[in-house]
Amino acid sequence: MLTKTLTSEPVGKIKARGVARSNLILNLFLSAVAALILTEVVGYSRNILLLHPEWISSKRLLANAPMGANEAYFSRNILNRNRLNLHAWHGFNEILLNRVFSLGPLRFKFFLGDNAYLNIVFNKNQDSFCGVRFSRNPKFPSMFFQARTDGKFLLHKPIQNLVLSQGWHASRMTFEGKSLVVECDGIVRGKFPVEPLRQQVIGFRSGNNVAIVDDVEVSDSDGKLIQRENFRNHRTGWLFYFTAFASLLSLNALIFHFCRNRRTALFSLISLELFLIFVLFIYGCFDYYFWSYGYRYKRPAPWGTVRDLNYTTLAEKLRILFFTRFPFYDREYTRWMSYSPVELIRFLQIPSVAKYEHIMVIRNDSGALRMDDVMDTGPDIQCYLAEHPFRHGTRILFLGTSQMWGSGASSPNERIASRVGSLLNTGTSGRNIYVINASKRGSNSFELLSNCKDHLYLFRPDLVILDLSNNDSDARSFDKGLRSLLEWTRSIHSKTLFILEANSPEVDRIRDRHAIMRNISTQYHVPLLDLNGYLTSDNVYDSGFLWWDLVHLTSYGQELAAEFIAKGIRDHFPSNFEKILNETNDTR
Repeated sequence: MLTKTLTSEPVGKIKARGVARSNLILNLFLSAVAALILTEVVGYSRNILLLHPEWISSKRLLANAPMGANEAYFSRNILNRNRLNLHAWHGFNEILLNRVFSLGPLRFKFFLGDNAYLNIVFNKNQDSFCGVRFSRNPKFPSMFFQARTDGKFLLHKPIQNLVLSQGWHASRMTFEGKSLVVECDGIVRGKFPVEPLRQQVIGFRSGNNVAIVDDVEVSDSDGKLIQRENFRNHRTGWLFYFTAFASLLSLNALIFHFCRNRRTALFSLISLELFLIFVLFIYGCFDYYFWSYGYRYKRPAPWGTVRDLNYTTLAEKLRILFFTRFPFYDREYTRWMSYSPVELIRFLQIPSVAKYEHIMVIRNDSGALRMDDVMDTGPDIQCYLAEHPFRHGTRILFLGTSQMWGSGASSPNERIASRVGSLLNTGTSGRNIYVINASKRGSNSFELLSNCKDHLYLFRPDLVILDLSNNDSDARSFDKGLRSLLEWTRSIHSKTLFILEANSPEVDRIRDRHAIMRNISTQYHVPLLDLNGYLTSDNVYDSGFLWWDLVHLTSYGQELAAEFIAKGIRDHFPSNFEKILNETNDTR
């Protein structure tokens, strides 16, 4: 009996110790898994373009950045599911690799939705660039092209027999001597004569519809790897993982130490970690597949300015607090917010930020075109006119929204109104044509009318050009606002010209407001220019890159618009135009 007791007691202890050891190992394993999932969840929650300085948005480099240019850097939509979603934030994004080098093999995967297309930009310098377009949109066929730096195509050649299905495709582009070989899904799709530049910038550019890029691999002409990118957030990394793992172990040890029943404590810890893993996994899937895709703001986005947290929903604020700010004492955002791609800006000779933020006055007093920035208030206008009085000539007042203000132009002198002023002042035999651009970003007909009655009348315009349609909330209010503006122009004895504000041909959203402008134009015999029809016409819409989003034009698009408007002014107010307006000036 004594022998039996002595031999059986160690066996029970050994089993108990084995179970405890197994539970301890399981606990360590679950802690490691929970820390790994937490690291992935936090890393994905913080994955924004701001933390990828290897990639630069061309919109942010513009002197007059369009809407969404900055918001795209601070929100997760453009890197949703750890991929480059070029259609996010109004689409038409151009994302450049922040490198100046000699391009060798380029590999990447891409996805195109219905009527989408993707441009691969290369050989980009301060003067021009080349590109290849893969397309599922019959209006924008697949092709190779060469373009000016402002986006106008200099030549283009179609890629024959390329039919792309909806789904993922793999592409490889490489140079063979002085030719570019383009492959898609393992098949050579074209060989185009183009000599690779020794120094160049590359990137990706889309239109309005779904275009996604992933798994990019860029090498230089010597075969050296320049960039391998899967658009995941690698900055959270191992340091955060080991910190989370150590924190979980410390918490386990603390609970285990103060609990009297070790077996019950170990079981409770395992159950708790399983629950934590389950919750983190479900939340991670929810965030990955749903939450990060949307624009989580209080008012309709992405049209509004949403960088301020006051515009975000409560749920989004909590996500930012727990997964973006709370785990980090020194936020990485503060380090990258002041970041500027100096080498890229210098190489592409990108102009500095615009000085012209208010009313722009284009004048030709001394034979040289000059632009003045005037604050949008009555006292500032009076002070400006006292110091810089208008001499005899024609005064043209432009009233519009951000499109006419010039959002999307690479420099202030490339805005529509600036170009119109330059064109109209050419060959005027010493007579001055003053162009006053009082357009306002985000405005509508009623806001512009208020400005006109309050202080814009001080310019005493001879011709008022109304370029409207996009921002008025509905057709009824637009009809009322436009009629009120027309009444104001007649009350100051000014002539009026309507312009149908343009939209990209990839959208049709303001036809009802165009119909209202046409109706009032016919009813009151007001000349009308169909800028939208011109920019979407067959010979124009695909002559280059015209749009930065559905509303705002590139420098090339604004050049086309300015030429069309200047010609329209001359056509509707021909050779006796100056004489009529000068007679009006003499009576004042």
